[in-house]
Amino acid sequence: MATFSIRERTELDLGAAWAWDDWIMILGDVEFHDYLVANSLQWRGFYGMGIYVQFGLDDGDKMGLRLPLGICYRFPHTRIEALTELAPALQLIPETRPGFHWGVGARIWL
Repeated sequence: MATFSIRERTELDLGAAWAWDDWIMILGDVEFHDYLVANSLQWRGFYGMGIYVQFGLDDGDKMGLRLPLGICYRFPHTRIEALTELAPALQLIPETRPGFHWGVGARIWL
């Protein structure tokens, strides 16, 4: 994921995810961050809203909305962050149905 700071504690995340031999997903989220530990700039929680497009190899393409919620750790003196998230999702195309996205990954601050 690539992260762009919009203003203090508000970021734009652009990313990609995949499941081996099944699908590839492109996503964009606006996220709001807050520090979890007093006097520590490394641990943050976040929530947000975004969209996704999923290109399926077997079951076709999908598009929808997502609400990410997660925790991240920014490595000191770097632009790299590790994260884990759970995102309730609402698929809109080709049919409307609820679901969940989850993941573990890394972000680079640009």
